[in-house]
Parts: sequence; structure tokens; C-alpha cells
Amino acid sequence: MVPSFLAIVLLGGVVYWIAHYRQLIERSHRLEQQIQTHQQQIEQTWIEIHNGPLQVLAFLMREVQTHNLAQQELLQHLHTVYREIQSGVQRLQDPSSSR
Repeated sequence: MVPSFLAIVLLGGVVYWIAHYRQLIERSHRLEQQIQTHQQQIEQTWIEIHNGPLQVLAFLMREVQTHNLAQQELLQHLHTVYREIQSGVQRLQDPSSSR
């Protein structure tokens, strides 16, 4: 009777630990997927900022160096760049936002 009871208790413990291990593995996979999704969002936002606002800033710097750019025109371009960067930052802060 005692060996049977002991075997049942040991088997129950093994089943519990196997189930617990599976949960840990599943949780690990979910976390990996979340990290990968977040990394992709960061990379996409960087690309958008680089191809948009940073290119405009480079253009504005060249224009200011080579031409006499009107202050109002420069200010308008800088506001546009600022809004584009803000938009990218908001997308990073709100992962549920769609692209």
C-alpha cells in the first residue's frame, strides 16, 4: 500500500512539474514574440524618421548654408519635421496604434 501511494505521489509531482515547465516554455515564447514585435516597431520608426524628418533637416541645413532661406519658410519646415518626429515617438509609446 505504501509503495503504491508513494508512486502515485511521485507521479503526481512529475506531472505537476512537466505542466509547470510547459507553461514556462509557452510564456518564454510569448515574451520572445513581444520583444521581436517591439524591435520591429523600433526599426520601422527609425526608418520612417530617417527617411522623413532627418532628410528634411539635412536639406534645410544645405539650403541655409547655400541660400538665404526666409525665416518663416525655415520655421514652417522645422514645424513639419517636429510633427513627424512626434508622430514616430507616439507610435513607439502606443504599440497598439496601427501603421
